[in-house]
Amino acid sequence: MIKLEKKKSCIIWILMTVICTFFVCMIGSVSIEAKTVTKDITIGKGKTYAIEQTFSGKATFKTSNKKIAVVKNGKIIGKSIGKAKITIKDKGNTYIYKITVAKAYLNQNEIIVNVGKTVNLKIKGMKGKVKWSSLNKKVATVKNGKVTGKKTGKTVIQAKINGTILKCNVKVEKPEISKKKVTIESGKSYILKVKGTSRKVVWTSSNRNVVTVKNGKITGKKPGKEVVQLYIAAPGKTMVKPQKELKAFAKTKILAPGESEVVRLVVGLSELASFDEQASCWAVESGRYLAIWGSSSRDCRLKQSFTLRQAETCEEVHRVLLPVRQLEELY
Repeated sequence: MIKLEKKKSCIIWILMTVICTFFVCMIGSVSIEAKTVTKDITIGKGKTYAIEQTFSGKATFKTSNKKIAVVKNGKIIGKSIGKAKITIKDKGNTYIYKITVAKAYLNQNEIIVNVGKTVNLKIKGMKGKVKWSSLNKKVATVKNGKVTGKKTGKTVIQAKINGTILKCNVKVEKPEISKKKVTIESGKSYILKVKGTSRKVVWTSSNRNVVTVKNGKITGKKPGKEVVQLYIAAPGKTMVKPQKELKAFAKTKILAPGESEVVRLVVGLSELASFDEQASCWAVESGRYLAIWGSSSRDCRLKQSFTLRQAETCEEVHRVLLPVRQLEELY
């Protein structure tokens, strides 16, 4: 009985050892596959190429020929005509930039263009007859340096000048918004998304009084009142005038998001007048005036000019209580 227990114990120990060994072997075989990215870049002497990739503080930078190209503050700088290889290692990944510093170079080495849109490429540093071509005309075409996106995908645009071939990597995208029309209630929100693009999306609202947007989240504004202000900027040719003066204002009724109201503001000719000390009268000078509408002096949304062809006298006054000596004027 004792021998049998020892035998069972021995078998169990052997099985545990095998399982543990197998488990350790499995752990030892797990690894993160490192990636290697290679890019061909052509730049001019003294020109730079901005590296889009962001690296950690432990990244190492190495150039095969410092006389040809170097890296500084995230930019590759062409020093002299020739070729060099810049190698960047970061977090197990390797980024190789094959740099050609040439007399002739394209204004862009990489571009992203939307389907149906165009981007212009130009050759710098050299003049001559240029032959443009696309390696995949189904993705993008080129004519006289004008690249047109045809369908989503990648291709290479080539420009041949005086025996030199310049290349530009092209990526064609088709950004699409999740919804083109949305109805929301006051105070409620809706999230919009954009797909089909690798670029950063910038969100703006054409009317922040109706809806606001932040990172694709649109929010309906609550009902409220708005103050409409009218400012007038005078010519200031013969009289010292402020840059603009508030001449009229009015408050709307309570407006729901998207609702509008017509506000009428009337400014009489006399309200444009300034006192002319030499002529002892309130006068309006001739020239071009500018009417400015907005909710404040810093939020001007509409401008319209008008012209007074001749000066007008609104009111004459009599000189009384004249000063006995000349007074210094303060502006």
